[in-house]
Amino acid sequence: MTTITVSNQASTATLECPNPLLAAHYKELIEKRSLPLDWVVANCRSISIHKATELLGYPAKSPGILLQGDGWQVQFKPDRPWLSGHDTSAGKKRAPKYRTPQEYAGDYDAILPSHPSDKAFWRDMEALKERAYKVQGHPCLLVTEGLFKAIAGTSNGLPTIALLGVEMGLTSSKNDPQGKRYLVPSLEKFAKAGFGFITAFDADCVANKNVVEAERKLIHQLRKFDVPLYSITGKWAVDDGKGMDDYIKQKGIETFRQVLADISEQYKAPSEDEIKKAKKPPTPKQLATKLAEEYQPKWAFHGEQDTWRVFNGKIWEAFSIKDFMKLLFDTVESRGIEYNTPSYLKNVAELLEWQLRVKKWNTFDRKNWIAFNNGVLEVATGKIHKHSPGFRFISHLQRDYRPLTLSTEAPTPIQLLANNCPAFYQWAMEAMNNDESKVLKLLAIVNGVIKFRFYDLQMFVYLVGKPGTGKGTFCRLLEKIVGQENHTSSRLEKLGDDYEIAKNINMQLVTCPDEDKQLGKYGDVKAYTGGDTMSYREIYKSPSASRFYGTLVITSNSSIFTGDTSGLDRRMCLNIFNNKIPSYKRSAAIEKVLESELTALTSVALAMPDDEVTQRIRGIGEAEIPEFKREDWLLKCEVNSVAAWANQRIIHDPDSYEFLSDLYEDYRDCCGDSGQKAVADKKLSSNLLQIANEVMGWEDVVRDRKAAGTIIRGIRLRKGGSDDDKPWIEELFAPPESKIPSALCTSSEDTNEATKLIQHKASEGNVDELPNFLENKKALQVEEQDKPDNLKVLPEEIYIAPELAPSKESSCEAASTSPSTLPEILPPTTEPLQVPAVDELNGWGTYNKVLPYPNPKSDNERSSQKRSLAIRESFRASNTVEDLFALNRDNGGEFSKDELTWVKDWVKLFFPVEFRHLQATAKITQLGLEFT
Repeated sequence: MTTITVSNQASTATLECPNPLLAAHYKELIEKRSLPLDWVVANCRSISIHKATELLGYPAKSPGILLQGDGWQVQFKPDRPWLSGHDTSAGKKRAPKYRTPQEYAGDYDAILPSHPSDKAFWRDMEALKERAYKVQGHPCLLVTEGLFKAIAGTSNGLPTIALLGVEMGLTSSKNDPQGKRYLVPSLEKFAKAGFGFITAFDADCVANKNVVEAERKLIHQLRKFDVPLYSITGKWAVDDGKGMDDYIKQKGIETFRQVLADISEQYKAPSEDEIKKAKKPPTPKQLATKLAEEYQPKWAFHGEQDTWRVFNGKIWEAFSIKDFMKLLFDTVESRGIEYNTPSYLKNVAELLEWQLRVKKWNTFDRKNWIAFNNGVLEVATGKIHKHSPGFRFISHLQRDYRPLTLSTEAPTPIQLLANNCPAFYQWAMEAMNNDESKVLKLLAIVNGVIKFRFYDLQMFVYLVGKPGTGKGTFCRLLEKIVGQENHTSSRLEKLGDDYEIAKNINMQLVTCPDEDKQLGKYGDVKAYTGGDTMSYREIYKSPSASRFYGTLVITSNSSIFTGDTSGLDRRMCLNIFNNKIPSYKRSAAIEKVLESELTALTSVALAMPDDEVTQRIRGIGEAEIPEFKREDWLLKCEVNSVAAWANQRIIHDPDSYEFLSDLYEDYRDCCGDSGQKAVADKKLSSNLLQIANEVMGWEDVVRDRKAAGTIIRGIRLRKGGSDDDKPWIEELFAPPESKIPSALCTSSEDTNEATKLIQHKASEGNVDELPNFLENKKALQVEEQDKPDNLKVLPEEIYIAPELAPSKESSCEAASTSPSTLPEILPPTTEPLQVPAVDELNGWGTYNKVLPYPNPKSDNERSSQKRSLAIRESFRASNTVEDLFALNRDNGGEFSKDELTWVKDWVKLFFPVEFRHLQATAKITQLGLEFT
């Protein structure tokens, strides 16, 4: 047992308390708060409810921790705070986290953390002055709220005084006959000894008017002792730690010392002569001129955006008017200048604005200079420079730069990515169907976001794909790359709102996730990508105008741009996610793994040459992805009735023309057949010309006039019979190149045999003689007891029946290999199968004549061919039987059971090698999953 003496100026009491701390208290103070053990033992004790009741002088309802430093003042921290009747009568709505003895509720002092070994730590003034933090050579003590914060500072060589509360640096007015308040004894003692003070209250206190007023009153009283006064309250973000102890724990003591160093440079302590002369304050003009001379390198008023900016050591941070006034107030107070009303400070601030106003905020080229946490990267040389106000940056990537460059071991960006970001490489390859050119486009987008390239290129990013294809994951990765403070979310319909522009204008990344169909109002999207100034207004501020230099990213499940999209297509960096990842492969753990590679991913993206980034973002030259072009056109056909009509009915013919009236009549009839809504005749010509000129590149398609009416030159309507061999527009886009050996092609002999077989089966009325794996989900799952003993595995592993596994000769070569970093999420499966485009419709017409394709949407043969090819491609991309089940509309897929069965039998009859691959896939399962 340990005997503790608890006393005040009027009485003394002794308590016997347990020692050491209870395990729960040890865990909270040592492990959770990361306070030094010897300092905790010297200042904290565990006490029971009974001892707490004795201490407080009223019934305690919880055991807790007794806090006592070098002095008589104590405090009690209950394990379970409670709200008493006295608290309620005093107007408190929350249970107090700390309690003081009732006996001397009006008589209190600050708490000085006891040094574990030096009992004279706070008593030897000369030694304390040597230990104290020096500001321009003057010893200063930190003042905070709460003993734990004071221990965090003092134990790290920064002597810190703990107040019981922000209001309790001054005595209670109740104890003075005249109702006046004075410094508490400890503060008064050190003020008389000549110590300066640095207030360090919680980061969120700057938004609390009561706390700001309490700090002002404390500084006002301290100033009477002619000592230097400073404040670091609010000098770090709440996310970095609420109190100084949290900040030290998260960022480290050296980072906290840097905060002190910055504030030391910012506040110039007045000399004794200046303090004496301060009885008559300088005029607002005199003070503003002096402050402008001193702080010109660190203070500036951003004229375009009508806001103050303060250099925080890395970037020019935006300060609201109120935040800047608080900074100005602290600066003036530290100089001991007397003034009577706030209008004095307001006049100084207005004069400062005129003297420090920057009309146009010019930063270094963000394409060639990139601000990281550890410095500014000069892209051309790879050198890291120290942060400087001269860069004029207003944001930075909140991670250190780690150089990665192309080398003999990794001569291309894709190899550099595979070597340094194996998880991202593996995820991207699956999301992009093992197409490295598509993965490189993702990498180019990362580069463009980091280097603000989309402003230069006047483009935005559009990610489209069904749920579960990875577009949301990629969008969230972009957000994490730029950091929480540099991105925000919005909605397309709100982009043009004044207050929304004010919120977005300084962001490096603005995302519009999961957008719905828009009806032709795209002016706001163009404004964000046009490079022009945008007018906006912040709440309680005058209108402003500025440019948006960041990147706009829009995501949707299907195409959302309808109607007149002129000017929009050339601004769009389209990336299509069409490989739906099975649900068992989707996990929040994947994003955690990807997030761990962000530093390396940033460096890999920056290793891409600028010319290649430009080509891949624009999709031109060797970086063009025909599949994306074709998918973009098909998406347009889904939502744009003019595109859908032109796709089927328009043929490019430089020597022909059609009357607009004939075109509109044909277009209206087509809309009537398909159920789409027709646009007005006046809009048809402009939409058609936009498609022909901008999308297809048919520059010879123009509008003209003849005596009989308006004509469109360079096109003609499709004619039945004679134009059957003419391709639809969608077929003009080059198909993706084949990556499959020719051995998988079906021979003409196989086709003839298949034709005979289907005719035979049709005569018998039985086409499907194999079990339908799409109908009975559990029919083909392999039971554990059916496996050979030497192949029995753990439940989470995969079993492939040996006799059904595809041979090496009949399987596809892997498109690429990559390190397996997520084995529990991405199990080994059969390789995706692809077939050369020339064989895609082999036998389709023969089979369709015998058994018509069960198209649920249309009787159009071309539509049926497209759907059957889409199913076949899905079969090839499937890795397990679960993937096959997911295609069924009853299981959330896109196709009916009849369609899936039709395509399965077609593949079986005309593509036997491919069908064997499909059989093998149907035998591969992820055991342990339940299917309903």
